[in-house]
Amino acid sequence: MPTRFETTTPDGACLQVQHWTNPNKQASPILLVSGLGGTAGFWKPVVEALHSHHALISFDQRGIGASSRGQAPVTITQLARDCLHLMDALDIERVTVIGHSTGGCIAQDLAVLAPDRVEALVLSATWLQADPYIKALFGHRRTMLTQNPAAYAGLGAIMGYAPQWLSAHWHVYDAAMRQVPETQAAQTIIAERIDALLAYDGSGILRQIGCPTLVVGSADDAIIPFTQQIALHKALQSHAQGKAGQARLHDFGHGGHFFPVSRTSDFCSVVTQWLGDVL
Repeated sequence: MPTRFETTTPDGACLQVQHWTNPNKQASPILLVSGLGGTAGFWKPVVEALHSHHALISFDQRGIGASSRGQAPVTITQLARDCLHLMDALDIERVTVIGHSTGGCIAQDLAVLAPDRVEALVLSATWLQADPYIKALFGHRRTMLTQNPAAYAGLGAIMGYAPQWLSAHWHVYDAAMRQVPETQAAQTIIAERIDALLAYDGSGILRQIGCPTLVVGSADDAIIPFTQQIALHKALQSHAQGKAGQARLHDFGHGGHFFPVSRTSDFCSVVTQWLGDVL
């Protein structure tokens, strides 16, 4: 069972954190940073697969789940600062960061804000800067959020998984439909997070990432196409400084956008094998 912990940021956001202690005292903890949804719960299957071998930290991001919003503007950089705050609160010096989708943008910023605090990066189904496809998709989703929030929730689940997998795990869709953002407050939280991800552009800071980096994606991802991971990996490689800064790319081939959920065993196997190679 994890230790449940809460910590309040300087602007008043109360973050709800879960911490699984480390059976291997030599390894740094793994900080799990979820995407647009922002919940610790996204990582539940990954936690179940990894917690017996790795120390893990997951949390609800500001304004999401059990965490309060605070007063600071929501930007990718602010969300990265929140990660540093909870690390300080837990007295953890260094972490490996696994960031999925928007969480991968947060992870990139975190590695630049505090390079001495990040041992390695796993950038999952993420991007360097929004292209026309991402801008169009999330622009439409933002409009749908207020005009038809049930359609927003349902389409997110439908687009997020491979059709065959989702059909066989329809409870995932049902769970999404139980979390429709019906209130104006809930819609405002999601809208500002969409604005933050669309505004993110890591191209100017990428050369400052000097830790080992694994970029993973899936060729059938309809939300963040695998071309984005190819571009991110290429940019990381072009700026790599020595062996420590080199990046590796892995394509899961299928699994949709949420492949850490739909292909948990494969995802964890690739990540742990890579960590064993580079750390």
